Amino acid sequence: MLFVVVFQVIVKCEPLIEKLPNRILIWVVQGLAFAIGSLTLKIGIAKTFNIKDDAHIFDILKSKFSNFHNFHTLLYVCAPEFDFLEAETPVKLTKTLLLPSVFVATVALIVRVLRNEIVYWLRSDGDVHNADGKAADIDEENDENSELTKPHSEHVYILLQTIAFVGMAIIIMRLKLFGTSALCLMTSLLASRQLFSFIKNPLHHQALIIGLVAAMSVQGIANLKTQFNTKGEYNNPELEQLVEWIQHNSSPKAVFAGAMPTMAAVKLTTNRAIVNHPHYEDAGLRERTKKVYQTYSRKPCSEVHKALENMQVTHLIMEDSWCIKRYRPGCALPEVWDIEDPSNKDRPACCSLLRHSPKPFRKLFSNDQYVVLKV
Repeated sequence: MLFVVVFQVIVKCEPLIEKLPNRILIWVVQGLAFAIGSLTLKIGIAKTFNIKDDAHIFDILKSKFSNFHNFHTLLYVCAPEFDFLEAETPVKLTKTLLLPSVFVATVALIVRVLRNEIVYWLRSDGDVHNADGKAADIDEENDENSELTKPHSEHVYILLQTIAFVGMAIIIMRLKLFGTSALCLMTSLLASRQLFSFIKNPLHHQALIIGLVAAMSVQGIANLKTQFNTKGEYNNPELEQLVEWIQHNSSPKAVFAGAMPTMAAVKLTTNRAIVNHPHYEDAGLRERTKKVYQTYSRKPCSEVHKALENMQVTHLIMEDSWCIKRYRPGCALPEVWDIEDPSNKDRPACCSLLRHSPKPFRKLFSNDQYVVLKV
């Protein structure tokens, strides 16, 4: 929404910007105005209305390209799905001919746009004529509405959107579903007669598209067979035991706290109240989750108990694996807390102490994966 507002302001200022002496300078000014205006407006609104819900996004991006880390960024970047895009994905996309197709469509679009911009550029200095002395045309589709919309504007939008989504996918692997979809949309431009009008015979153009789809289908069908042949079922008996115990041995008014994925399952299956869940984009929820995750810090367990009491939690679900599991060095939760709380770095983790002595909590239930503690 902010981008649209800034874009409209730039459009209104277009008569002034067009007075600049150089076309490249005009492009630079437009780009800088869009970037600076969008960022300024975003920060200004966030500061004015004290909006913090998406503040962690900037921290995550900052942590991707610097040594900056805090509790919230490490919860993200320590998860494999939030790592950089793996090298296997571009290889797979190349085998299906998706990346080569996008490359061809992108080159064709850039050539067309540059050709039109050069003509506009030259026309600003006077009429351009071809070898026959006739005024040079810009593009076949450049009709009486061209003053309002430049040729290929919709195609350029798709290209910019693809660049944005692919960039997001490269930084955060989980977002590759957006990047792949954008690449498919970009590939569809290969069927555009506007971009490929240099292929004079439309039937030849259509034949090339059909041949491309057929070639793509070779690897595509193989991928589908691989997916269809993957069989299995979800099986988590420990979680089933946990929700059964909660259903039959806890009050409907009980309030639970624990790891975010587990809390989502507890809420869905037992309808018990929970204090945190996976909607981590909410600033208040992030702070509540941080307090709950003190269970896996090196703070004194009495301090953790008091923090949960203040949130009116009646039951804490502790998972032993969260005490020790890590995707890479420095990513176990006690190690994450060492950055946030270095003063307790030499103490044992509270979760490891609660395994042997639950005080000041009281153990109510346990299995190989979960422990339910009474607060």
